[in-house]
Amino acid sequence: MQVMESLPPLVPTETATPSPPTETPLPTFTPTFPPTATLDRGVQNPATGHWYLLVNERRTFHAAQEYCRGMGAHLVTIEDQAENRFVYTLSPVTWLGASDVNAEGEWLWVTGQPLTYVNWAEGQPNNCGMPDCLPEHYLAFDETIPLQWNDVAAQERPFVCEWEE
Repeated sequence: MQVMESLPPLVPTETATPSPPTETPLPTFTPTFPPTATLDRGVQNPATGHWYLLVNERRTFHAAQEYCRGMGAHLVTIEDQAENRFVYTLSPVTWLGASDVNAEGEWLWVTGQPLTYVNWAEGQPNNCGMPDCLPEHYLAFDETIPLQWNDVAAQERPFVCEWEE
């Protein structure tokens, strides 16, 4: 007789149901943009709240005015003695934003306002005052007398841009 081994009865066993695979989010792309350039407005005058930037490049009066306009400013205008001193400390050799190019002797700031404060050097403005001179239609600090103004001919100078806000 043959003996057969008997197998244990089949009993269902509980198996763990596999959980769905965990989804790992894909890395998100966050662009890093270079910093936005901010306009350098130079220094602020606490007395006026205006900003002044010395541009130490020599340009003609009109080229300097266009440069300032392109930055949302204008060539510097001076309304009183304190502002005159402030601007002079930035540069004693600079264009000031006034001209009489439209009508000789009628000085206007580039903003269209008349000059209510003036600090002309003695004998100025004189439109050169000599025969055979180029007309002097542009305002600058007098290079020989601190803080005082002179009318000068077309030439190239450094300049100051002014923002009034």
